[in-house]
Amino acid sequence: MISHPKPTPEWRKPRFPGPRSVTLALLAAIGLVLGSACSEWDRYWDEDDPPTGPVTPTDRTPPTVSFLAPSGPDSAHATPVSGSTYPVAIQAEDSVGVAQVSLTIDGGPAVDVPGPDWTLMWDTTILDEASTHRLEATAVDAAGNTGTSGAVYAQVFNLGPEVVITSPPDSALVKGRLPIAVDFPGAAPDIEKVEFFAGIFPVGELTTPPWTYELDTRLLPTSRYVLTAKATTTLGSVGVSDPVQVYVNNGVPVAEIDFPAGDMDTVATRGILVLEGTVSDTEEDEIPIPPDQIIWRSSVDGSIGTGRETQAQYLTVGTHAITLEVTNAWGTTGYSDPIPMEVLAEGTYTFCDDIMRDIIEWSMCTFCHNPNTSEWPSMEYDLRTYSGLITGGLTTAFPIVAPGRPEASFLYNKITAETTEETWAGDPMPPDQFPPVFPFLQEKMRVWILEGAAPDDPEECN
Repeated sequence: MISHPKPTPEWRKPRFPGPRSVTLALLAAIGLVLGSACSEWDRYWDEDDPPTGPVTPTDRTPPTVSFLAPSGPDSAHATPVSGSTYPVAIQAEDSVGVAQVSLTIDGGPAVDVPGPDWTLMWDTTILDEASTHRLEATAVDAAGNTGTSGAVYAQVFNLGPEVVITSPPDSALVKGRLPIAVDFPGAAPDIEKVEFFAGIFPVGELTTPPWTYELDTRLLPTSRYVLTAKATTTLGSVGVSDPVQVYVNNGVPVAEIDFPAGDMDTVATRGILVLEGTVSDTEEDEIPIPPDQIIWRSSVDGSIGTGRETQAQYLTVGTHAITLEVTNAWGTTGYSDPIPMEVLAEGTYTFCDDIMRDIIEWSMCTFCHNPNTSEWPSMEYDLRTYSGLITGGLTTAFPIVAPGRPEASFLYNKITAETTEETWAGDPMPPDQFPPVFPFLQEKMRVWILEGAAPDDPEECN
């Protein structure tokens, strides 16, 4: 069988006029110059060695430490406590990490508090009834920096009626109006009143059953709170419930679209629409917003992606309004302002004809930048294909083409810069000896990238 070589597509043939001998001579000359250019690029890339490792600054910032429970600000407003296992809850935070937390009661010896929730069970039954006690906490980070809390006060009540908060459950996420219900598991005593506390705040009082108080959490700042109920009998004895921790958040999460800018951007339907946004919530440090609750929506196509950053492709042709929607763990939803977006049926320029043929092949970029280069088999970038441009070729040091962002695209930066000072990507390309990328060709590249760097169909050029 006789095999015939595959004919070379017209656009891949060198554009050199004249006889074959002249063409071959020109190709040989260009090969020598290209080799020199590749050597120059190789020299540039190795010129500045990266640091051998990260530089870690000295940590001089002490941790912050405070009490969640008890939280009485002074002896006159001490938190009521009771039981053999009252949970003393401490909040300790540090930019690097908290190594140790300790607790002192009434100036006694320090006791280590188990982490990372930093909660210690306190037996109050060995203390005098109605006695008041001073608590302080200390936190130490890995660098040895020490932070100390302010003092809080607790008052012990163990001989009164047994009282239990039955609703809400511990660690509940609450907003709006919150029913706080208590019950008395033992013999029903003659209750004169039940007082309700959220942290240091007395929030309500009941003098008749049913013993359910409706707390308007909108009156409380967003935070974690420890709920307690204090019951007083007609004989003056006092009982205190075990604490129940809740997270109060009545705020609306904020969503903002960072990219695109929203000036009626355009994208080809096969192009890549890059979407980036910022979301925030008042309690996000405590309870982060999950990525699947950050939703990008199109007025035409509905949901088109999730997360702070996403990419969309194959959108319906026409005008869209793009909105970022975020829902926090409390079920409250916030929305960004919509931005307009025009989806084109076809890109203004094509990858094969306008980018690969007119710019990359004409400028001889692939002579050096392909993994089959004989002298430099591990060149940083493979510019021969669409997939090579989009994925970063042989490296992820920089995106060769960042859809929607010419200024962030390595290739566009290289071909538009005139001096090294104008580019963050090293020396401009191609070198002066090679066919230049004329301004009208640079504009083709810019528009193609802005419209999402759409591929041809099929993606690879034949």
